[in-house]
Order: sequence, then C-alpha cells, then structure tokens
Amino acid sequence: MRLGAVAGFLIIAAAAMVMVKRQAIRGLRDQMDKARTYLPGFLPMRLRRVVVRTPYGNPLPPVINATIEESDLCPGRVIVVGDVHGCYDELEQLLEVTKFEPHVDNLILAGDLVNKGPKSKQVLNLMHSLGSSAHAVRGNHDDHVLSVYRRWTRTGVVPNERLTWVKQLSSEDGALLSQLPFTISVPAYGLVVVHAMLMPGRSLERMDLWAALHGRNLTHLPLVPRRIPRIDEAQLKKSQEGGVQVAKLFDARKLRWKPIESVDGVGIPWAKLWEGPSHVIFDLRSSSPLFLEKLNSQSSLTLEDLQGEVVSVQAARVYSEVKRKKVAAAEA
Repeated sequence: MRLGAVAGFLIIAAAAMVMVKRQAIRGLRDQMDKARTYLPGFLPMRLRRVVVRTPYGNPLPPVINATIEESDLCPGRVIVVGDVHGCYDELEQLLEVTKFEPHVDNLILAGDLVNKGPKSKQVLNLMHSLGSSAHAVRGNHDDHVLSVYRRWTRTGVVPNERLTWVKQLSSEDGALLSQLPFTISVPAYGLVVVHAMLMPGRSLERMDLWAALHGRNLTHLPLVPRRIPRIDEAQLKKSQEGGVQVAKLFDARKLRWKPIESVDGVGIPWAKLWEGPSHVIFDLRSSSPLFLEKLNSQSSLTLEDLQGEVVSVQAARVYSEVKRKKVAAAEA
C-alpha cells in the first residue's frame, strides 16, 4: 500500500514537472515567435534563425513594431525628423521653425537620436519632457550606445574614448533607449517610420533587424532557387534605361535578397522594390508605391509627391566627417 502511494506520488510529481516544463517551453516559444526573423524563406525550417538580441547584442525591446493608433495621436500635425545625432541646438531650431506645439503636434524621430553631436544627453532629456507628444524608432547609433551604456553599468568600462559621454546617462535614459522600437506605424496616415530599411516582400513581423538599422541597398543572395531566373544588376540598369518598371521585372516576394550597407554603386536601392502598402519614411527619405514610376525614371520628387512639407536647418558646424563605407552585408 505504501509502495503504491509512493509510486503514485512520483508519477504525479513527474507529470507536474512535465507540465511545468511544457508551459515554460511554450512561453519561450511565444517570446521567440514575437522576435522571429527568418533567413531566406526557401531554406529548411531547421536552418532558419531566431533572433533574441538586437544587432548590437541588447535585449529586444518590449515592442519591436510599435503602433500609434488614431485615438492616441495628438490633434495636430505629425512631424518626422531624421537623424538628430545629438545635435540638440539644431533640433530646437527645427522645432521652432516648424512651430511645433507639445501635446498638440506629434513628433517622431527616425532613429539615431544620439552620438556624433555634442548634446546627446539633452536630446534624451527633451524626449522625456515631451512625454506622449514625442516618439522615436531605434537607429544603429542608439543600439550601439545602449550596448556601451549597459557594459559601463556592469563593468565600469567604456570601450571607446569617443563614447565616454555615456557616463552622463541616467537609468531613465538607458530605459528610454532600451524601449525604442524598430518601427512605428501610424495607420491613420498609412505611414511606417523606420531608421534604414524594410525588406520588400516581408511583413513587419518577419522584418530583418539588421536591415532596419543598417540596410540601404539589396543584392542577390548567393543561393537562389533554380526555378527563379537570376537577373543581375547590369540587366536591371538596362531595363531601367528601357523604361521597364522594376516592380514588374523583379518580384520581391519571389527573389531572395540580402541587405547591404554600401550605396557606392553596389546593389539596388530597396525603395525601388517596395510595393507597400504603407508609405515608409526612413532616414529623411521616403518610399511608397506612388513613387515607383518616378524612382524608376529617375525623376525628381516634388513636395506634392511627398504630400507634406520638408523643412531643414543648417548644422552649426561639422561634428563628424563623412566616411565612405565599404560593402557591409548582413550575416547569413
């Protein structure tokens, strides 16, 4: 009798452990599904990659793709500002020129809030002070600075002399950087804001996080399915000169692309392959199906095409020299 009771207890205990383990695995899978970024879709499932860290090794933000619903918008305008890079004085001047009104207008920064310029801390202070009027997506410099800040809080070491200013950051600043999403969607305007690139043919749920921070152009992956014809960049240029629409010649949902950072004549600008449906604003540029014809014909875009107003201010001085970048591809 006692043996039977012990055996029954062991069986129940084992069953309970299995249930707990399954629940833990299910919870982990749910978290991983939310952060899933795939390698090319034609690869077997076992070779696909699950991303649980940002490109600079930080934990993923609570919300990767944020949405500002119409009910959450302030009643005024939506003002999108490109890379601020710690240029607080110029940002203040720009907001003055646009007559930005906190809690009336909506401000969205398109990434790279910090670094290079002299007043990164002040830019973050402004974000804190504006509250629900201000939003921002994550740029590569934001993600990099966050990784340096996290290392400094753990070890007291700042690995780069140019980033010693991160010692000025508070825990609130670190929390702000850690919570920056990779995209912000504004459905009322059919708008998506991202720092660098969205992969054509992929939903936001399957976005490439490296491309969102670094990508500029697209090149073909080394391996493509044999049933899909491979058309190189020379053929693309020839087709453009002949007036053939790139969107029809290249089906981004079938061909497999690799994002690269270089724009020095290598690859295809990703905006040429973007078919929507959303209008995308990225790094002071924009792309939507409405622009394809002009992009393909290399015609200039007007303010009427942008359906808005473009405002800029001069930088007070050169804070960081522009460097020509070599081809830098996302790791496969």
